[in-house]
Amino acid sequence: MRTEHPSGAPPVPVSHSVPAPLLSSRVRGWDGIVVELRCASNVDVVLPYPDHAISVILGGAATLCQSRGGRIAQGVVRPGDVIITSAGEPKRWQHVDQLLAVVLRLSRACVDKLAAEAHEYCDESVEIRDVFSVRDPFLQKTAMYFLRTLEPQSAASLGHIQTLVRSLCLHLLAKYAMKRRLSVPRLPKMPPKKLRRAVDYIEGNLHHDLRVANIAQHVTMSESHFSRVFRQTVGVPPHRYIRDRRVERAKALLRDCDMPVSEVAQRVGCSSASNFSVLFHRATGTTPRTYRNGC
Repeated sequence: MRTEHPSGAPPVPVSHSVPAPLLSSRVRGWDGIVVELRCASNVDVVLPYPDHAISVILGGAATLCQSRGGRIAQGVVRPGDVIITSAGEPKRWQHVDQLLAVVLRLSRACVDKLAAEAHEYCDESVEIRDVFSVRDPFLQKTAMYFLRTLEPQSAASLGHIQTLVRSLCLHLLAKYAMKRRLSVPRLPKMPPKKLRRAVDYIEGNLHHDLRVANIAQHVTMSESHFSRVFRQTVGVPPHRYIRDRRVERAKALLRDCDMPVSEVAQRVGCSSASNFSVLFHRATGTTPRTYRNGC
């Protein structure tokens, strides 16, 4: 592709590499996602895309040209615009004016796994559409929340991050899959603040006999409504989410501590070691002792 300049005007120096991100989640080791805050101008660069990427423009306005696989898209992007790049072949980015954006790099394996679990696709290969520019309030709000979690004072738990990643994957599958859309019921989603309160309450009370009614009461919702919107937002019902978090907590304790299995059982809210063994085996296919010996 040739970049043209007005007659008599000198060419604008362009960068064939992108500057380092202003902020990045890489040091936090989050599972399934990398979040970066980037600022760049005078760019003509080809970027690889092993995973799906969601770019939300935060500042600036620029005429952006993108080319990929022989297809070219060009237009002005402004704050609030969202660009979706599916995993696959590299894409060329060209723009002169400065753009500030938060970029969410979402694991292709994570999206494929959720698609397979939903039984809506004939195989695990999911085609997410490339979208040059779209207004998507959910993606914009989610990107801003992830950006806030990069601040030093953020108290977001790993469990909450995993919940948001799952919700983000489901949203991509529901709205931007090239194959059949997921059959997601048209139910309201849980407000982010209430979702965070619910997840933090679960994380802080895994050692108790957690009941859905208690969690719903904690976020001032009826039990039935909470169950519906939690499943719609997270992708699994509350009791399944609680079970999964108990198992993950147990894995960490078995792996990192020498405490007896009976004490691990108490730490994850099981009334006895035998009940804990049944729960752990159903979720992992192995016993707690076998898991510990293999670590």
